[in-house]
Amino acid sequence: MNTSFFFKKVSMVLFLSLLIIVYLTLSCKNNNSINKENIIKNFIGKTIDLPDSLLLLKNNKIDTINIDRYNSDIQIISFIDGRCKVCVNKLLSLIEAKRRLNKEVTNVPEYLFIVYSENYNYFMEKFYPLLNHSQPILLLSDISFLEQKQLPGLGSYKTFLTINDTIRVVGNPSGNKELTNLYKKVINKH
Repeated sequence: MNTSFFFKKVSMVLFLSLLIIVYLTLSCKNNNSINKENIIKNFIGKTIDLPDSLLLLKNNKIDTINIDRYNSDIQIISFIDGRCKVCVNKLLSLIEAKRRLNKEVTNVPEYLFIVYSENYNYFMEKFYPLLNHSQPILLLSDISFLEQKQLPGLGSYKTFLTINDTIRVVGNPSGNKELTNLYKKVINKH
């Protein structure tokens, strides 16, 4: 009889533990969703001031350019970690989304695909061959200038639609139909 009581008690403890885990998991998801919304809201209305001088990589050639070359009112700016294959694959998806988006908007935005890597040679050897070499890529070795503008959450959200240098939409529209529609709506409204 003691054994039966012991198993009932263990079963009850396991059941309660499972309930607590489920509750914590659901509340964490809700917290994460609220946290994401707060990060995105924090970005809206801010500006991204890029360094005056950047490196432009196109057709396997690197040149120094002035950021003033990019002066369109509508820009899609994306920061890509050049040390990460998954990140470069997201860039590939974004380049494909660019083609689709350009067909569906009245004002074609300017695209700034900014790859940051402390070691350009590593990016060039490992990941640049995966990309379309005619697609201009801007290179940076350091993105600390973004931290100075206090853009918390940049790790999660690295693609922005800006209108007149002000962030209007946050997130990568490739593979996200709702976000793509929001990009189109904001671009066509401008």
